Amino acid sequence: MYKVIVFTHGELGKGLLNSARMVSGPVDDVESFSILPGADTDAVLAAVEKSVNQSEEAGIPVLLFTDLFFGTPFNLLVALSQRAKFTHITGVNLPMLIEALSYRREADSDLQELIPGFLEVGKNGIVNCSELAQG
Repeated sequence: MYKVIVFTHGELGKGLLNSARMVSGPVDDVESFSILPGADTDAVLAAVEKSVNQSEEAGIPVLLFTDLFFGTPFNLLVALSQRAKFTHITGVNLPMLIEALSYRREADSDLQELIPGFLEVGKNGIVNCSELAQG
């Protein structure tokens, strides 16, 4: 078991989680945090850190998704990684998130072993349909 947190610009993370719930059904112990225009980034990071620490204290690994490589959520997590333990994947998309949510409750799932599969599903979900239709 592991916890999933989605940390993005704007409401992207919340939208991804809502869409994932439409496909996968209800999920619990999943959170979304947003950087909105004018947000107090220290306050948002403190909320993320609190969530990560609570899971860590309970012995639950954390998988944290961000949207953009070197974007604000990504950069804040780089700083947080110096004082908290979590796995961080950036470039989250809906196929990747659904895959991560589908495995999180399996008793024998080892988060670190699952990561390559999540990345593969995310990459495979990107298709140039114009080329596909021609070919």
